[in-house]
Amino acid sequence: MKKCFIAICVLFIAVQVTLAETPAAAPNEQIAKFEANIEKLIVTDHNLSAALKEYVDAAKANPQEVYYRQQYAVLQRVIKMQTLLTTEMNLEKWKSYAKAVRGYFYSKGFYSEALPLDLKAANKFDTADYAANVVETMLLTGKTADAAKFLAGKKPADSSVRYQTLALTVQALDGKAKEAVDALQAVKIDPKMDSKSYLDAARIYNAAGDNAKTLSNLQLLLENTLPSEIAAERIMIAKTADFAALQTADDFKKVVATASKIQQSSCTGGSNCATCKSRDKCASQK
Repeated sequence: MKKCFIAICVLFIAVQVTLAETPAAAPNEQIAKFEANIEKLIVTDHNLSAALKEYVDAAKANPQEVYYRQQYAVLQRVIKMQTLLTTEMNLEKWKSYAKAVRGYFYSKGFYSEALPLDLKAANKFDTADYAANVVETMLLTGKTADAAKFLAGKKPADSSVRYQTLALTVQALDGKAKEAVDALQAVKIDPKMDSKSYLDAARIYNAAGDNAKTLSNLQLLLENTLPSEIAAERIMIAKTADFAALQTADDFKKVVATASKIQQSSCTGGSNCATCKSRDKCASQK
């Protein structure tokens, strides 16, 4: 049993590392077209096995292209963890698997696929963080009314900055933008801890018609996002429906191109520092 647990821990770490190292955005036009088909298979058909086969076929047909092999490895692990989620009784392990699977869907922009998992997690764990996950996914998939109903019926014992800013986003998108803007002034967003709340703030100001503050908050979001995660954040911005009218504006495009100001750790997240190729550069080893 212990060996099995260690193997699963390594599996979880591998998915996290590969997601960090593999670009969320397609590197060229051919792969972009290929990924559009993958999105259809996963989001429309809910067929992860078919998507996995597509990666296998593409890897065989393009042996020089490492992208397909990387994506195959990640999806294979995600499918395994999805299966484990149906039987795992240890809550801490379940959380780890859920985080990895959700992370995969979010890295691809497949938000609707994360919603059933988010709802299940929120039912298991009555915390603001898991409730925030549900609201975040509902808003990204255009389910504002559902998000409002969820918030009305879900009162977690704790709270968090992200939970507050998402609740205000729901309020703003529900026609009460001024009230949401006023309430937002009392929320203190820590860029180190709550950077994702800048996306919520941008949506709130956008709903209120404040273009300057919409853009400034999107800039803060990207500046305070890890370099390995910034591509996923740009996908999120692109797929946020209420930003649609801004997408073609030059100032919006300039802001979306903002680079991260966060210095990425060289740690690979592996299971053993002694065997890590980056150990000589790692601050934790000095």
